[in-house]
Amino acid sequence: MLKSHEVWKAIDSHTLAIYFCFEDLNSGNYCVQNVEFFRLPLTQEYQLNALKNTIELFIEESPLSRCEWLPSLEEAIKLHDKIFES
Repeated sequence: MLKSHEVWKAIDSHTLAIYFCFEDLNSGNYCVQNVEFFRLPLTQEYQLNALKNTIELFIEESPLSRCEWLPSLEEAIKLHDKIFES
């Protein structure tokens, strides 16, 4: 079983990143499944699409096999940022 966590990060005065993270209740480790970026002006359609993307990713392949798992949420976010900044 997995517990979801959302971590919000302001990028600039018009942009927000939401990290969709999971905690493995068996191991206590964390991962970041995906990040969605929201920009002003925000539309309801974009919000729904971000949630849809997150759910589809989860269903297509479990985060247990898709993601890198680390002992803290902060470490998981740093790893995700490092992987996707290159």
